[in-house]
Amino acid sequence: MAPPDVAARSLELPAYDVAFEYALDCQVITDLEGLILNVNHPGVKFFGMDKQFLLGKPLGFLMGGLPNPFYERLVRLATGVVDSCSFEARIADAFSPARHLLVIGVLNSPATIRWVIRDTTAWKQAEAARVDLVRKLISVQEEERRKFARDLHDNVGQLLTGLTLALDVVAKAQSLTPEQQRALALAQRIAGEMKQTIHDIAHGLRSTLLERVGLHTSLLQLIADWQAHDSSAELELEADTIENARLPRDVESIVYALVQEGLTNVHRHARAKHVQVQVTRESDHIIIKISDDGVGFDVNLAAHQTGLGRLGLVGMRERAELVGGTLNISTAPGKGTIVTTWIPIPEELHQSEEPDA
Repeated sequence: MAPPDVAARSLELPAYDVAFEYALDCQVITDLEGLILNVNHPGVKFFGMDKQFLLGKPLGFLMGGLPNPFYERLVRLATGVVDSCSFEARIADAFSPARHLLVIGVLNSPATIRWVIRDTTAWKQAEAARVDLVRKLISVQEEERRKFARDLHDNVGQLLTGLTLALDVVAKAQSLTPEQQRALALAQRIAGEMKQTIHDIAHGLRSTLLERVGLHTSLLQLIADWQAHDSSAELELEADTIENARLPRDVESIVYALVQEGLTNVHRHARAKHVQVQVTRESDHIIIKISDDGVGFDVNLAAHQTGLGRLGLVGMRERAELVGGTLNISTAPGKGTIVTTWIPIPEELHQSEEPDA
């Protein structure tokens, strides 16, 4: 016997289901070809159409026409490749604002599929607002860091320069006792160390090189500086995927700061002989992996004792979480440490930025 035509099938409604009709979400029952067999009360309101009009219509067309991910998932459900799926979609027409959707499909019976459709527009808008707020917060923080660096260099640096010159004048005196000469030499050494420390802090806060030439070159310079500062450990950088293109400036700033803090942790605690820094760009995120062959530590013990504060990792974790990222630590006493950080690139900033002229 020939199968019933589309119009006939559209009238063969599934048995009345109170839970289906009065569910909070928009729910739709289709056949294996995606034609609507039933739609609940929230679904009628969601589509803004009469229920009798919706019956027999292709659900995929109502969700945006072609191409859209609905039909790919429909085929996978209809052919038994999967028994459930979920995906995001977007509805836009000339009469109402665009809506973002989360669609969940479940094989309801051998011949029907149940679709749950949730409007995620408000969540998307809130997420976009959060990303924008984080970008502004990072921008303000960076400006404050630059201002503080300038003040540190211009004011404290000049005072230390004056102190050094004054000590040099005293050193030329002929009447100093041996004890006074030792005290003067100590004061000159401390002044010199303070001047270098102020320079290093100001340089780290400014990150002017990062602004001019981008993340890849700045990381190369950072590695070179640390190698010169601590020759006991061999440092290796792998960052080919960011060599020829700029990232969004706030992302570059976050990545640079995380590598800088990670190397500081290694220098202070790891007693490592080899350190590897890997920065890898994917389509929508950055992965930062800092590995060392040092002494390692007990993560659980450190977390209970000081919230990882003594290792400086709490700051890295908070910085990553500020932009929606995650930080994972893999270590054990005597086994070295691997710190892996995942940083998302905001959707509207996936395109690379060009360096400043």
